[in-house]
Amino acid sequence: MTKRKKTILISIIIVLAIVLVVLFLMLFYSSTVKTTLDDQVTSYLKEMTAQEAALVETKVSGDLSTLEAVASALSSAEFSSADTASVFAMMSEVQKENDFKRMGLITPDGMASTSDGIEADFSSRDYFHKALRGIPNISDTMRDMLDEGGPINVYAVPVYNGSQISSVLFATQSTDVFEDKMSISTFDGQGYSYVVQSDGTRIARSKHENSVSFDNIFALMGNILEESDGSFSAMRENMLRGESGVAHYYKYDVPYYVSYAPLDVNDWYILSIVPASVVTAKSSYLITLNGWVTALIVATVILLLAYIMVSQSRARKKLEDIAFTDEITGSLSWLKFREDCKDILHKNPDEKFAFINLDIDKFKIFNQLYDYDSGNLLLQHIAAILKDDMHEHEIYSHVGADEFNVLITYYSQSDIVGRVMKWNESIREYEFTRDRNYNLLLS
Repeated sequence: MTKRKKTILISIIIVLAIVLVVLFLMLFYSSTVKTTLDDQVTSYLKEMTAQEAALVETKVSGDLSTLEAVASALSSAEFSSADTASVFAMMSEVQKENDFKRMGLITPDGMASTSDGIEADFSSRDYFHKALRGIPNISDTMRDMLDEGGPINVYAVPVYNGSQISSVLFATQSTDVFEDKMSISTFDGQGYSYVVQSDGTRIARSKHENSVSFDNIFALMGNILEESDGSFSAMRENMLRGESGVAHYYKYDVPYYVSYAPLDVNDWYILSIVPASVVTAKSSYLITLNGWVTALIVATVILLLAYIMVSQSRARKKLEDIAFTDEITGSLSWLKFREDCKDILHKNPDEKFAFINLDIDKFKIFNQLYDYDSGNLLLQHIAAILKDDMHEHEIYSHVGADEFNVLITYYSQSDIVGRVMKWNESIREYEFTRDRNYNLLLS
């Protein structure tokens, strides 16, 4: 392998090594950026879920506080002797102000009287038994058993007579009202939420165009939802343990994030849903930008190294021209001539070679008569004659001043003499620009 080829190969290896290092660093950077942004996305989703959870908890605690205030009023001396009509009239006012569907009182035996004149047995209701034990609470979503209406949630608080619970005050509210309250816009209108029990049973859902109806969210898996990385299945177990987190799934082949967190209400959970494209937009932009930057850096490195290689090649060629080419005649320099002679002799041991040293008789006088520029033109003329007469494995060189070295092949002594005489004849035919005669002769 020649020195030039070795240099090119080394340069290519260096370029590839630099490109690989740059690519590795950029891939590492992209991975770091993606991990950091994913952590930020998870943190942001949890923060949004916490805000939505606080909204739901505030709604529930606010309504329960309203009922507790009414229950406290019913326990006061002012209402202790009031007739039923007055009590229900007061309830009707509270009902209208708070978007309750109806209100009523339940006696300890479970019999209920409502503000709209309905009597019913609520003795089997969990919310009744909790309130009877002194626990203000809200029921899970259920059907309204009194008028076969839509889904409702029931608030229930104890009413005290002294230190004893004398009855339970309840208020029903359409789940639709509850869903209106939780239908806040998140993630530029792309996010929506659900309230479910810890086993996935629906309590309420926000009114969003992408929100779907279901009885249990986990029953949707394999139907309209598809598992992404196992995190959705893990969410089911985590919710039963009261844990929070972020999961992924596909809905109609579109990736989604779901952030889940327990509420301080029954065993309820808030689920915040958002398309992955919305929360990863920044990450995708940075990764894409990083890809372009990587490509630009790699291209710049390649172009820079290519420029360096070309510049080095040109500089090397220029140096070689200086070192291996005679400046006046364009023939080989003595250094290059000597190296090429060794190479030719080594590769052609069976051929006969003659080494001839030529100079121009009285060249110094010629320069004085015709000036140095004319002398250089003569040297170029001699070099051209030698060049035109070179055969395979033959070379010549202008050594300096008026001296030339020639390596030729021959068969006999007469071949050498004939060649030299031929060169002399050609040189004698050189026409000078000045009207002077000068007998040119190689010796």
